[in-house]
Amino acid sequence: MRVFGHAYLCDPYPGTVPIVGHHFLDGPKVDRSAMAIMITDECINCDVCEPECPNEAISQGAEIYEIDPNKCTECVGHYDEPQCVQVCPVDCIPKDPAHVESEEMLWVKYEKLTGNKRP
Repeated sequence: MRVFGHAYLCDPYPGTVPIVGHHFLDGPKVDRSAMAIMITDECINCDVCEPECPNEAISQGAEIYEIDPNKCTECVGHYDEPQCVQVCPVDCIPKDPAHVESEEMLWVKYEKLTGNKRP
C-alpha cells in the first residue's frame, strides 16, 4: 500500500514500528486495532466519504481526500464503525500506523469535539 506523500509497507519487518518520514524502528508491535484511519492514494475522489463523517474530519486535499487525525474519532460516539470505511467503494481507508489511538483516546477526542459526554 502507498500513502500519498509517504510510502508504507504493511509490517515488512516483524517487531518493528513504522514511523512517518523515518525508517522502520525496532520496538514493540503496534496494536493495529487501536489506530486512527487514513485515506491512501488509491482514493478515486468519488466524494462519498466526506458527507458521511460526523466530525467533518474528511476534506479534499491537493490530489485526494484526506482525514484530519485531530478531528477523526473513527465515528466513536456516533456509530459502531467508521462510516467512511463502510461507504468507500475502493477500500482505500485503512488504519493509520502514524496515528495510534486507543478507544479511550477516541472517546476523549469525541467529548472535546462535540461537548457531549459518552453515553
